[in-house]
Amino acid sequence: MNLKKLLPYLPEFLFLDATIIYWFVEGLVFNPLAIILFVIMLQQLLFRARVSGLIISSAGLLIGLYLLLALFSELSEFATFNSQAQELLAGGLALCLSLLTLSSFMFKKYLSSDFSSKNLKAIKA
Repeated sequence: MNLKKLLPYLPEFLFLDATIIYWFVEGLVFNPLAIILFVIMLQQLLFRARVSGLIISSAGLLIGLYLLLALFSELSEFATFNSQAQELLAGGLALCLSLLTLSSFMFKKYLSSDFSSKNLKAIKA
């Protein structure tokens, strides 16, 4: 399997991985939110629907911006910029920027006019 053929699917795979990690971190065997997110991302990987891709990526962008504002709100509560504030800033920025980057790549991919709807079987060729 060629890596170039898998590269366009990277945002969807990473969102699917994040959903699985969330599911395991929660520690619940039956987690309805994780199951719904998993099914939505799996559906997106298999069918690559343009509208749902735009909706998922837009939601990711909005959530990333909201988390960025929440991060700065939490940082403003620190009286001094100590090691705990630095850890919060580093971890929070890594999470927010990766979410914003993945969402923007996914949004750009599904917004492009030359997008053709193919399913996952097309990568095997």
